[in-house]
Amino acid sequence: MLNCLRLLAEADGHLEEARLAGLDLRGLGAWVKDIRHLSLARADLRGADLTEADLRGTDLAGADLTGAQLSSSILLTAEGWNGLLTAGGELVVWRSDRALYWPGGLPAGPPQRFDLTDALFLHEWTESVWWTADFESGRLVDTRAGRPASGTVFNGSMLMPVHWRGRQVLIEPTEGRFHDPQTGREIEYWTPPAGGARHWVILGGDFRASVIAIDDDRMLYLVPDSDAPNGWRTVAVLHHDGDDAQAGSGDSQLVLLGGRPVMAIDAIAQQALVRPEGLPLRVEGDTDLEAFAFRAAIGLAVLAQHGRLTAWSMAAEAVDPVWECAIGVPVNGIWADPAGERLAVATRVGELWLLDFRTGEILARTPLTDRLRGTRFSRDCGFDDDTLATIVRLGGIIVDG
Repeated sequence: MLNCLRLLAEADGHLEEARLAGLDLRGLGAWVKDIRHLSLARADLRGADLTEADLRGTDLAGADLTGAQLSSSILLTAEGWNGLLTAGGELVVWRSDRALYWPGGLPAGPPQRFDLTDALFLHEWTESVWWTADFESGRLVDTRAGRPASGTVFNGSMLMPVHWRGRQVLIEPTEGRFHDPQTGREIEYWTPPAGGARHWVILGGDFRASVIAIDDDRMLYLVPDSDAPNGWRTVAVLHHDGDDAQAGSGDSQLVLLGGRPVMAIDAIAQQALVRPEGLPLRVEGDTDLEAFAFRAAIGLAVLAQHGRLTAWSMAAEAVDPVWECAIGVPVNGIWADPAGERLAVATRVGELWLLDFRTGEILARTPLTDRLRGTRFSRDCGFDDDTLATIVRLGGIIVDG
């Protein structure tokens, strides 16, 4: 049976309305080239064994999973979401091919949508125009029209918008090159800050860019500065022995040495808090870090771990959380606005949360996917009450008995 399903799925990527009740489907999905293109919409999967099936991102809308044996991975999306909360109040989340945009900042109604092409980075440029880029090029997108603002494609490595010498320009952070946003022409060059580093991390947002350059025995947090030697100012230095782990969300970064949190970076404020003896927050194993957000201006940081958010005062001496919030499912990313007032959370099951950054109050929740809309699950399928509640918010149906 699995061989037949494999041929069907590889032929056109669809097993919609398939009658698969009671079957052993433990290998389903493992052999599909791109699991996102497999559809089991409205399929009859009652009583099927899906405990080892890899169905991350598979369209299960309208499918009947009552009585089926399930793995928790069936709820996960195949591709994570990135996010951004702007100083002006806008909220946008995106993945490689599309963006969802709430100009008012509250994800309570339908978002505006615009298409992207292999987007890794997204930054606000003007009120209705956004900058989008991948590793090799970038372009401006008009969010109101849902299409490129011009036909110009700018070539450069991870181009990001920054304010430089009183104007808005594009920078290649690891190359030290500045480009005119109208022509793409290189207008200035500084010695690359991470040229000799074995590894580097790019941080940015709100027209700021910075680099963490990592060598064998130290980390340098650097920001562009026209008054500094070679155009880069060293904000912080952390010496290490190579045993480091990191978690971040685009404009924030937490660095751990030997499982101990020792440096927190806020790239919006371009500030770093370094404490070799340990920062005032508790981490339960550095392999399970999911995301991190830090706002130096208010001294508050939020760590996502084990499907739970915990906020910590970075000015406190005691390691006691300011607030906690159970998400119930793994977190893909968290993002704070520049002032540290709101916090957006994207989960790995495709749900967007909006919280008050300072108190943890839940302001709104909305689905980012329709893949579980109308999907039927048994209440005794093995998921806890928080996960069942998440399924319902994503449009799923819980069946008793």
